[in-house]
Amino acid sequence: METGRAGAQKKPAISRTTAAAEMWALSAARRPIKVRSSTRDEIDRYWRMRRMIEEDHLLFAQKAAARIRAKALKEEDHRRFEELLKKMMEEEEQTGGGGGGNKAPGIGIKDW
Repeated sequence: METGRAGAQKKPAISRTTAAAEMWALSAARRPIKVRSSTRDEIDRYWRMRRMIEEDHLLFAQKAAARIRAKALKEEDHRRFEELLKKMMEEEEQTGGGGGGNKAPGIGIKDW
């Protein structure tokens, strides 16, 4: 019979994965469990919907204000355009170019 290493006491074989799993299980047992409340979920859902509604109302108000500004701007642009036409007509009358000049108009739709 051989004595020596073979007769020595053997240590139990523990794999690394088993040891890691045991350590994780112990640490997980120490952590508090996170409890989800259905009431809290309902409250969170309510505030998300409320925020979405408020954002929609804000966007609607911004669009309405932009439309009003655009309408006012269009009227102002139209007024400026009319003033520019009057000014150009007055300048043309002063220079005496009302007859048969071959001058292209500065404003208007050009033929394609």
